[in-house]
Amino acid sequence: MYHGWPTLSLLQNGEMVLAWSGGREGHVCPFGQVHYMKSRDGGEHWCWPRVILDSGLDDRDAGVLETRNGTLLVTTFSSLAYEPIFRRALASGDWESKRIRRWTAAHNRLESEARERELGQWMIRSEDDGKSWRWLSEIPARDGDDPRNYHELHAVEMPDRRIVVHIRNHNPAHAQETLQCESPDGGRSWTKPRSIGVWGLPSHLLGLSDGRVLMTYGYRRPPFGNQIRISENGRKWSAPKTISDDGASVDLGYLSTVQLKDGTFVTV
Repeated sequence: MYHGWPTLSLLQNGEMVLAWSGGREGHVCPFGQVHYMKSRDGGEHWCWPRVILDSGLDDRDAGVLETRNGTLLVTTFSSLAYEPIFRRALASGDWESKRIRRWTAAHNRLESEARERELGQWMIRSEDDGKSWRWLSEIPARDGDDPRNYHELHAVEMPDRRIVVHIRNHNPAHAQETLQCESPDGGRSWTKPRSIGVWGLPSHLLGLSDGRVLMTYGYRRPPFGNQIRISENGRKWSAPKTISDDGASVDLGYLSTVQLKDGTFVTV
């Protein structure tokens, strides 16, 4: 079983909630679901995980947060990236018949037109909140960059109200580095992304209780693992500190971190 792309959030009541894509066969497959669980003791123990969304497609990266009024919002996106893999498998005949039957059953949950309609970004919520959204602005691309090669953004609001965003970059310039851009006005305008000299991706940002910001990210070179950096102001970043170096392959990372009241960090 393959699980990936988690998001960890600390609630106002001190509990932690975790959402991720589970029920999977691999990195790309038709079986992805949104899973969810909760800890009441700082991550020492967790409730049994449960499925909170299972569409007819592959439900991937999951996010979770609590609004000021206590509403829980969980986000995901649906994907058909498995289809060319499945077509090649059917043409080659390399897969076992049991696996073919499993993929066929999952694929046929929806007809072709219905699969296309189900593609998109989705949100579910525990209360009546977050129903309507409006387009505010667009982050400009660097000169020479294709914005389709910007992936898996994460944002944090600094004490001075600046919004700092990290971007997984797959453009030739600074490929597989983390880029950064900022908004001084609540997301209405943005600086162009720039290199911060960090090779690694994707980045998760956490505002700390002392006003600094913590960056956690996957490091996909030997020794494969995960690293952190800290910034005093969200502009310059410290040298890296390794928090794990036992990864089995480059398919790793996707960290998510919270800070408990005693100052302890919990990273998934």
